[in-house]
Amino acid sequence: MDRSEDDPSGFRLADWEVDPPTNRVIRGEEEVKLEPKVMAVLVYLASRPGETVSRHALESAVWTGTVVSYDAVTGAIQKLRKVFGDDRANPRFIETLSKKGYRLVAPVSPRESPPHSRSSQPTKDRGVSERRSHRAALFAVAAIVGLIIATTLVWIQNRGTVRDSTGDAGNPKSIAVLPFRDFAAHPVQDFFAEGMTDDLISALARFSDLQIIARDSTFFYRDSPLELRDLADKLNARYLLRGSVQREEDRVRIMAELVDAHSGKTLWAERFDDEAVRLFELQDRMTHRIVAALAGRLNIRDRQELSRPRTKNLEAYDHFLIGRQRFFRYANAEENWSARESFERSIALDPGFDLAYAMLAWTHAFDAMNGWTRSREGSLKRALELATEAIELDEAMPVAYFVRGLAYRELGNRVRALVQAEQAIAYDPNYAGAQVLLATLLYFAVDRRKGWIS
Repeated sequence: MDRSEDDPSGFRLADWEVDPPTNRVIRGEEEVKLEPKVMAVLVYLASRPGETVSRHALESAVWTGTVVSYDAVTGAIQKLRKVFGDDRANPRFIETLSKKGYRLVAPVSPRESPPHSRSSQPTKDRGVSERRSHRAALFAVAAIVGLIIATTLVWIQNRGTVRDSTGDAGNPKSIAVLPFRDFAAHPVQDFFAEGMTDDLISALARFSDLQIIARDSTFFYRDSPLELRDLADKLNARYLLRGSVQREEDRVRIMAELVDAHSGKTLWAERFDDEAVRLFELQDRMTHRIVAALAGRLNIRDRQELSRPRTKNLEAYDHFLIGRQRFFRYANAEENWSARESFERSIALDPGFDLAYAMLAWTHAFDAMNGWTRSREGSLKRALELATEAIELDEAMPVAYFVRGLAYRELGNRVRALVQAEQAIAYDPNYAGAQVLLATLLYFAVDRRKGWIS
C-alpha cells in the first residue's frame, strides 16, 4: 500500500481499523484511544510494513527535535502490544529484532471507508493537502536524522570494542543483568528486587572494560520463556547474571549466578545472607565477586573502588526504589508525580542521598519535556538545581550530568548540554541515554547556512 503518512485518514492493520486523526484503533465494537506518540509510532511502522525500523529512526521521526529517555520507544511498543494482544515471543503485529529495531509483521491495507465510531467524526478542510505534504517532508527529514544518530551511536559504541577472534556469539565482554526475582513472589516487594537489579547494572557499568546491556532491554524479557542461550542471542550478550532476593524484617538473602551463555557453564554462584543494615556492603561484595569471576577471561584493567556515597537509611532507600520503579514506567503525569513524591520522602529522611536528588531532578525535566507542567522554564531550572545538588554530593554521578544536559538542551543552551552529555559518558561509557543525548546534540549543532555552531 501507499505509505500511511501520505494518507493520514487511516488504514487497516490486520482486523483493526486505525484512525490517526482521532488516535483511535477500532475492531468491531471495541475501540481504544491511543496516546498521540504511541499512534505516531504505529503510523511510522505502518508506513514501512515488513521493513526493519531502528529505535533511533523512531525517536527522530516521532520525537523530532526533542531529547527523550532511552525507554520512550520501548514504552510505546509495549503499549501497542498490549492493545493488540500481541506476544513478543510469537509476534503477530510487531517483531523485535535484537540490536536492529522493530518490524511490523501484521498486514497493512487501505481502509475502504471511514470507521464507525461512537465518537464524533473529524471534519476535513482545505488544508489537508498541505498538511499531508508537510508531514511527508517531516518524516523524510526525520529519517535522515535517525540515520545520522544511529551511525554516530554505532561509531561511539565501536570505538573501544574488542572483537572476539573465536567467533563466539555475543560481544566477549558483554553482560546482561536479568531482572532479579523475589523469593516470596510478594508484589509489595517487587520494587526491592527491581532495585537490586538496577543497582547491579549501575555498579558494573563503572568498569569501562565491560559492555553492559541496557536496562530496558533486559527488563523487556523479564517474563520471557526463552532458554538462556536464546535470550543471550536476543540481547547480544555473552554473559548473563540472574538471581533472586528475599527480604524479611531485618535480614536480606540473595542468590546470584553468572553464566557463560555460549558454553552454558556457570562461572560463579553464591548465596548471601546478611543483616539488612549491611545491604550496601553486600551489593559491593557481590559486584566484586562477579568482576573477579570475569577478570581472568576478559583481562579487566579497571579496578576502581565501587563504593559511592549513598544512604545508610533503609527507609529512605525503600522510598527511593519505589520512586525509581514508578518513574521508569514513563507512563503519565500522575505516575511521574508519584515518583517525585517518593524521591522527596527519601531526601527528607536522608538529606545527603545523592542519587535521590538526581532522580528527583529527572522528574522535573520529564515534566517539562512532556508538557505536564504549568511553567516549563521553572521545571527545567528546578531540574538544574537538583542535579547540581546531586553532583555536589558526588561529582562522579552520570545520571546527574545527563539530567543537566537534558535541562540545558530544553532551555536552548546546546553547548552546555553537550558538555554535560560528554561528562556523563566520561563517568559511564555504557550510559545509553547519554550517548543518545550526545548524538542528538551533535546533529542539531550543525547550522544549514553557517556550518558548526560553537
